[in-house]
Amino acid sequence: MSPKPDDYAYGGGGGFSCGASVSGSEVKVKWVFDWKSVAEMDAGVILESHEVTLPMPKAESRSSRYFQVHIYPDHHIELKLFDLPRIK
Repeated sequence: MSPKPDDYAYGGGGGFSCGASVSGSEVKVKWVFDWKSVAEMDAGVILESHEVTLPMPKAESRSSRYFQVHIYPDHHIELKLFDLPRIK
């Protein structure tokens, strides 16, 4: 995933995983912020890593099959388990 650039109106890049199974009462989310520049990488700047365990979000319906993770600049996380709207 990539962060939202300052000049973008909406979020940054995302990732997609197919065929995962999500169950249980809690979700552990781990993430690492990559280097901002080659100079930081060359200087050996330590990557910033985070981890949080949150309650499993309530599904919108019995057929919910999409799991979304939002990571915000202040490092809080929001999770969502949902259905895609049907296109008519």
